[in-house]
Amino acid sequence: MKGKRAISALLVALGMILICAGCVPGLPGAKEEAKISTKTPEDTIRSLFRAAEREDMKAIESLYHPEAFMKDVVKATYTARFATYDTKYRNIKIKVEERTDERALVLASYEVERSSFGMVVRPWEREQMRFELRREDGRWLITNGILP
Repeated sequence: MKGKRAISALLVALGMILICAGCVPGLPGAKEEAKISTKTPEDTIRSLFRAAEREDMKAIESLYHPEAFMKDVVKATYTARFATYDTKYRNIKIKVEERTDERALVLASYEVERSSFGMVVRPWEREQMRFELRREDGRWLITNGILP
């Protein structure tokens, strides 16, 4: 009986270590915090890609304007995606289509690959998304748009 308890305790401890390995910075599998810049509309969108790839919800939220369109839906969408897929981006091209001192419309085109539990679910695909941004206190923040 003592042997079974010891094995059970060991398995539980091992499971906890494996679960936390992806959560503790510096350990294999951990995702570092994304570096954020909002100096230009392009910086903000690049930061969004970095944060999404690292599944850094805190960084993502910091890139959205407090009055962003459907902000709660945006957060729920990213959270659900992080629970379902690991996402990688490449060949990111960012084009400012319109810009004033206070507003910008940006088109991001990119390739995306989605995997789940280490297996590629959707191989590299070309996608694009438009983002609306607003400048406030010197920072360009997203008011509309989400990485699908």
